[in-house]
Amino acid sequence: MTQDSCGLFARCSPPSAAMDCCRPTSFVISRSEKVHLTNFYVKVLGGPSGCQRLEGSHRERAKIKGNDGQEVFQGKLGSMTDKENRTHVLSRAAVILEAVASAGPEGIRLLDLAEDTGISRPTVYRILGSLREIGYAQQLENKRYTLGVRLGLLGLAAPPPLHHASELQKIVQDLADNLGDTVYLAMQYFDSVYYLARAHGSFPIRMQTVDVGDVQPMSATYSGIAILSQLRQSQQERMIDNLSRTERPEWSEIGTEQHQQLIRRAIDQFKNDGFLYGDDYVLPGLSGAAILVPHSAENQLIALSVSAIHSRLPESRKEIVIKAMHATSRRIQELLRTAGKGEW
Repeated sequence: MTQDSCGLFARCSPPSAAMDCCRPTSFVISRSEKVHLTNFYVKVLGGPSGCQRLEGSHRERAKIKGNDGQEVFQGKLGSMTDKENRTHVLSRAAVILEAVASAGPEGIRLLDLAEDTGISRPTVYRILGSLREIGYAQQLENKRYTLGVRLGLLGLAAPPPLHHASELQKIVQDLADNLGDTVYLAMQYFDSVYYLARAHGSFPIRMQTVDVGDVQPMSATYSGIAILSQLRQSQQERMIDNLSRTERPEWSEIGTEQHQQLIRRAIDQFKNDGFLYGDDYVLPGLSGAAILVPHSAENQLIALSVSAIHSRLPESRKEIVIKAMHATSRRIQELLRTAGKGEW
C-alpha cells in the first residue's frame, strides 16, 4: 500500500495518479479490505490481494466486486455530510464528558482523558475548548477538567434516576439485619460506581464506609469489582493499568503491582464462581462479598455487596452469606421489573 498526498492510505490506479487520491476518481480495492468514505477520501485498510478496479466520482454511486464476482460494497462516494459530521463530533464529546464525570470533583488531566477515551490529545483539547465555552466543562487551577455548572443545571431537568429509594433501602436493611454486617447497593456510573443504598447491621465494628451518593472507582469497592468483571477485557486492563491514579492511600506501602494482581484475581473469581468473596481485594484488612443483581437494562449493571472485618466473613460463612445475598437480589430484581424500564 502507498500513502497518498493527503496522509491517508489508498491504492490508486493508474499508479501515476497517486497524487490525485484526494479526488477519488479510480481506486483498486480487494474484497478483504474495508472502505471508509470520509471527507472525499477513500481509506483502504488490509493487505494486498487480488483486486478489481473501482471507478466513479465522489458524486456517483459505485460498486466494488471481488475477483469471485460477489459484490462487497455498494454506496455513494463522497464527503461526510454535515449531519454525519455533527453526529461524529457529538459522540466523541459525549465520551469525553463521561470520562470527566467518572473522575469526579477532583477532575482529570488532559493526558489522562486522551488515554482513557482513546481520542487524540489535540482532539480532546479542541472539544474541551468548545465544551468550556458553553459551560459544559471547566478547568480548575491545577489544570484538571471537571463538569461545568451549566451541565449540572441541565441535569436537574432530567428525570430522577431513583424513584424507589425507600423500597430499595428497606430491602438492603433487611439483609443487613439478617447478616449483621454493612450492606451496599451500587450501580454502574460510566467507569465508576454510584452508591444507591447502604445499611448497617448489628455488629458494632465497621470498616471504612461509603456514603449513599458517593461515586467510587470500580477497583476501589467490592461492588465495583463485580461490575468491572462484566466489562470488556480492554476496559478492565485500562482501569487496572491506571490503578495508581485511583487506588486508596492504604495501598502505598503494599504497592500498586500487588494490588493489580489482587484485582485480576478477584475478577477471575467472579467469572468462575458468579460472585466475589474474600479478603483484602479493595482495602487491607477489609473482607467482602459481592454479586450482581439480575437486570437486563443496558448500561445499568447493579451490584449488591457486604463488607466487614476479616473475622466476620470467614470461608465457613460463605455459603450462608451468598445465599442470603441472592435472595435479596431477587427481591431487588422484582422491584425493578415491576417499576418498568428506566424507573428505579
